[in-house]
Amino acid sequence: MFFRKKSRPKIKFFNIIPGVSTLYPVTKSSELNRDWIAYEKKEHNERVSKCPIKRFSGALNPTGWSDMPSELSGLLGAVQADDRRQQKQSTSIGKCPAINSIMHNGFIIYAPADFSVYAENKETLETYHDETFPPADSVYTAKNYLEYHGPGHAKWLKDSTKDSTNDTIIKVNTMWNIICDDDIAFIQLKVPYAKETRFSAVTGVLDPVLSPEINLQLWWHVNDGSEVTIKAGTPLAMYLPISKKMLEYDAIIGDATDDDISMMKEYHYLLSQQFSENRNPAKKAKKIFQKYLSKWRKSE
Repeated sequence: MFFRKKSRPKIKFFNIIPGVSTLYPVTKSSELNRDWIAYEKKEHNERVSKCPIKRFSGALNPTGWSDMPSELSGLLGAVQADDRRQQKQSTSIGKCPAINSIMHNGFIIYAPADFSVYAENKETLETYHDETFPPADSVYTAKNYLEYHGPGHAKWLKDSTKDSTNDTIIKVNTMWNIICDDDIAFIQLKVPYAKETRFSAVTGVLDPVLSPEINLQLWWHVNDGSEVTIKAGTPLAMYLPISKKMLEYDAIIGDATDDDISMMKEYHYLLSQQFSENRNPAKKAKKIFQKYLSKWRKSE
């Protein structure tokens, strides 16, 4: 008997304006160039290389030091004490599973054309773009490239009234659209860890069944009277696909059970069994997770 391999969910991005998908296509988040990753890796390696023994000291058990020469055990003790004091400096943020996961999933939406923003203060702003975009013969003839959500809308969404965010939200009609399996929705997020300080995407959820258009809303942060140009090809937002089934669930909230505590102990062991530069815990972590997920489901 032959079993048919289950097909992966299908997602299609299409742009009505000829040329946009050629010059500034939607890309996977993993394809976005983040310069800081290489610099951070180099800095971490330089830090470790200054004291190579620091990489291994964390995996040594002090109870086993009795057979060591006193000079060596004393050195290792001092290194471990220093390692505990400077733990944040001796680890690599580039190896954090949560950060890597958000940077390697989802899609990046780019500006399809240049636009400029001028704001003297955070109460008002003005935008400029070439009025020939979108072209007059396109499906979007009735739409402007840039629109606004004024203070009447924005004041309810701002996270803080003390920061430099403008009171007006800029709406960018990217001319991108989505068609996909009807179980898929997208979380709209600011592009994670891209060192963009001029603007940030407003968080929301897009259901392509209700509206397939990707119209981005941006908070503006430069309100000092300078004119700032956002060039075509600038990453504007991230679209992270999720299953709509994930939006409907039964949640249990309470104290940890004995199995919960055992699971966490196994995760802690997973992270201490190998030197940090040799870790690749994904498969082993999944084994632990599946073990306790199965036990929990059987107990229900």
